[in-house]
Amino acid sequence: MLLGWVNIASRVLKTDLNRLLQGCRQGEFASWRALAARYGPLLTQQFRHFRATHRTHAEDALRQFFLRLCSQDRLQGNPPSERVFRLELLFNFYDLCRNSFPQPDRPWEISDLVRIFMGVPFYSQKVIYLILCGYPKDTIQSILSIGPVLFYSAHECLQECLGGAEVHKVPLGLQDRERIRRTSSAHCDLAALVGDYMDGRVAWKEKAGIEAHVPICLCCLQDLCMAEESEYFLRSLKPLSETQTSRICPVGIGIQSL
Repeated sequence: MLLGWVNIASRVLKTDLNRLLQGCRQGEFASWRALAARYGPLLTQQFRHFRATHRTHAEDALRQFFLRLCSQDRLQGNPPSERVFRLELLFNFYDLCRNSFPQPDRPWEISDLVRIFMGVPFYSQKVIYLILCGYPKDTIQSILSIGPVLFYSAHECLQECLGGAEVHKVPLGLQDRERIRRTSSAHCDLAALVGDYMDGRVAWKEKAGIEAHVPICLCCLQDLCMAEESEYFLRSLKPLSETQTSRICPVGIGIQSL
């Protein structure tokens, strides 16, 4: 019964998103404003997390992001789920706002990340990924809905892999996320199932296959962690005020920008 209600809610949310995207593609200012209001808090959090800058700088960057998103026509097609759309929106955000983010002093090598995650249990991998992103313990526990025992177990595994180095001094940067996503192989189709997996809309046989695949695929692990990360921040962040929404979605976006 619960799975049935989850499926119904997911379909309603997906239909609502598809209508919103259709309005954006048709150049409706109200749809662009609704899109900015819905995802503005998440994108603002991402900007401030990776850059740690003043809010007005984030608003300027987001304003340019929505203008370029509109002019470059990156909202074609309907996504398989709302969560998958959020991932695509985030990576569009990283791409279009790349110059607004500082370059890392020492980017991670993919081989080093593979070594860290190799042989670590699935749920500990998700904890380690979020630790590497620089989130504090309480935030990670809230994102993953876990207790301190699992967190500290994963934290110890990570410290052993890093040879005792301070974890908070080596955070994954924006460019690291992009490079991890490019590691996806041509035979990896989990990305299309992330939304269904997160919504509980996969059969138990499929779930077992996904959870066996994720520990050996950095790209899929990241997509899954980012899906949970974005879900948490959309729930917990305060909505943007009308003034903030106007700043990041100025009058003129929509028909006038197409």
